[in-house]
Amino acid sequence: MAKFVKTEGMVDRLLAKIEDREDLMELAVKSGFVKRKPRKINPRELLAALFVTVLGGGRSLNSIAMTIGVLNGEPVSKQGVDKRIKGACLKYLECILAHAISRTVIHHCEAFSSTFNRIVLQDSTTIRLPSHLKDVFPGSRNQRSDDISLLKIQTAYDLLQEHFCYFQITPFTTNDQHAATTMLEYVEKNDLVIRDLGYFVPSSLGLLQQKGAFFISRLRYGVNIYDSDGENKLNLLRMLKKRKKLDMRVVIGGEQRVTCRRIEMVFKSWKSSSTFLPFQHASAQHVQAYVYTFLIFTTLFHAAVFVCNNTLSITRHNKPLSLLRLTRFFKEQMWAVPSNAFYSARLFKILTYHCAYETRSDRLNHHQKLTSLG
Repeated sequence: MAKFVKTEGMVDRLLAKIEDREDLMELAVKSGFVKRKPRKINPRELLAALFVTVLGGGRSLNSIAMTIGVLNGEPVSKQGVDKRIKGACLKYLECILAHAISRTVIHHCEAFSSTFNRIVLQDSTTIRLPSHLKDVFPGSRNQRSDDISLLKIQTAYDLLQEHFCYFQITPFTTNDQHAATTMLEYVEKNDLVIRDLGYFVPSSLGLLQQKGAFFISRLRYGVNIYDSDGENKLNLLRMLKKRKKLDMRVVIGGEQRVTCRRIEMVFKSWKSSSTFLPFQHASAQHVQAYVYTFLIFTTLFHAAVFVCNNTLSITRHNKPLSLLRLTRFFKEQMWAVPSNAFYSARLFKILTYHCAYETRSDRLNHHQKLTSLG
């Protein structure tokens, strides 16, 4: 059963960070989603209804139709919603996502801004889809040799400015190594790009260096390591037995070699994710519309809610907020938050109590680890 969620205030406040209502209509016209004045389903109300699905509301076409009807006061059929969520709608949502990424709040982390232009964390997450979508989003085979459908979201997050700078939706068969190259067009001079092992491609690392960027990457097993001249192969295991950490200039790779610094130490990065399930009997276009909405919501929520409240919490109480706790709070308690109270002192007091990082004597939390690097 769908929950009744107070979306109007949330939608207004999130979209206010990037555009007003006229801008939404301009994006709808530009994308081809709107060609004449909408009669029942306008672009803003459709986006609001899709936001409800992200917040845990009903995920059927009928539920979306009911939400639109509640917002505009006119009954809307599920068939009418189905006709609207087509290719032009996906273009509309894609335009909103690009617009949201380019206009979200910029909040610099002073500890690193003098060293790097940006610190970009690149990662991906995989979502299992209903099996009837396997031709559009092919996955791997399970233990019973059944074909399954998997969708992959590639993302890059700017740690200094605290916003997402890149999203890409692909089938599971488009691996991380391919994304390591396609993401390069978004890299700028003096960026620090941090990647997991799946993105390890020597040629891609070389291209990063050519753009004047830096990188931190795990080393793939079996990759040769040479001294700085590229002539003598190094035995890393033997060298590490004599010391706890190693920091030196080396050359890695086979035919394609890259000069870099080898740093061996304990390094654990964080990865935040939100579990969500698209419509169980949806078409490929419905699933893509849901995923785009999820990414739009995540981008706006992070900039408009997390960054603002986290800055206030650190400034006033020296209590940084946990993004995972804050996200969970709003997903569970949205129904209880008045639309005019997103930045009220009353709500802020509750957030700092329930969503702040805990200070422990036996280990550091994420924020303490981050600030210790500066």
